[in-house]
Amino acid sequence: MKKTILIFAFLMLWASPVVAAQLVEGTSLAETAAGERLEAFEGRISLGYRIIDKDGNSAHAGEYDYLRSSAAGALDFEWDPLPHRLAVESYYLNTKDYFAETDYAFKDIVLFNWYTRDMYHNLNHLTLGPYNPASPPPTPSFTDLNPGALYGVENTLNNGFIRFKTPDFPFHLYANMWTVEREGTIQQIFLRGFSGIDQISQSRDIDWFTRQVTVGANSHIGPVEIDYSHMDKRFTSYDSNVLYDTYAIGPIRSRII
Repeated sequence: MKKTILIFAFLMLWASPVVAAQLVEGTSLAETAAGERLEAFEGRISLGYRIIDKDGNSAHAGEYDYLRSSAAGALDFEWDPLPHRLAVESYYLNTKDYFAETDYAFKDIVLFNWYTRDMYHNLNHLTLGPYNPASPPPTPSFTDLNPGALYGVENTLNNGFIRFKTPDFPFHLYANMWTVEREGTIQQIFLRGFSGIDQISQSRDIDWFTRQVTVGANSHIGPVEIDYSHMDKRFTSYDSNVLYDTYAIGPIRSRII
């Protein structure tokens, strides 16, 4: 069972657009633009604390929740000192559950976006049951080398995009990169056969990293559009790819028939 309690009330800080304070009733937009450049800011901050109380298997209490008590908060704002535009949206629940996105633009010449998301996935600890000698053969046995292990994987996604445009012609240069990282402990079940068939459950630490980078250019003239891009995608495993086990080896006998 999971209980989530907010200890602190949300602290909301709202900033009204600066331009709204400057525009008095009866003043036209043309008069305001002639006097000074429009500049608007709006923001919000939220603060809190989450208390988590759980019983039993974390994977059943919250499959995609990192069940730890922690401070929490959010930050959102938009600032438009034209011709610049900047917007940020984010929240933070704990070290393994957060989100943030940033957008920036300068006229239509530069466009930038950055996105990050972190999430925790609780995994079930599977048990295939004890060996039953009364079952008809062949009945494999089951050995759990880590019976009390808790399994879960942290998933982190990052994505960055930037685009440049010529001021007076529809020609763009762009680049995009995203990465996915998975890190944690999983359950690996496999068969080994020496005297009979034995099903083995063993914990395995993983650290997997995937990266994809794309660069390109495009343009269009009337009904014709041309795009050229190059993509490179790579996967790296930083964990050990080998599982080790020890066995007591007795005397070996062989017979040639």
